[in-house]
Amino acid sequence: MRQAPNGYWYTKCESSWRLTHHLTAEKKLGRPLREDERVHFKSGFTREDYDNPNAIEVVLQGKSSARRRLAQIEARIEDLQLEAEELRKELGAHADPTQPIKAELHYGLSRD
Repeated sequence: MRQAPNGYWYTKCESSWRLTHHLTAEKKLGRPLREDERVHFKSGFTREDYDNPNAIEVVLQGKSSARRRLAQIEARIEDLQLEAEELRKELGAHADPTQPIKAELHYGLSRD
């Protein structure tokens, strides 16, 4: 096994390297994963969880993917709100948080 830069562990198979937790899920199911199935760790993951059938679950792609995407969008919105708050602090008293800040054009003119 080897660990990739993204933290996932891979196992060498006959023709390629495969995600170790996918192999564990397939062994647990007794069949290959279908294209619409995804493997999730039940509560985070550690090195030991990749080989532990009780630490993973197989879910259908659709709902999980939509939930994951929504969580990503909500996290991004939160990051942008924090960034906007920091910029308002930099602008000081001139920034009313209830009012949108007018974008300045390249030539320094305000858009109305």
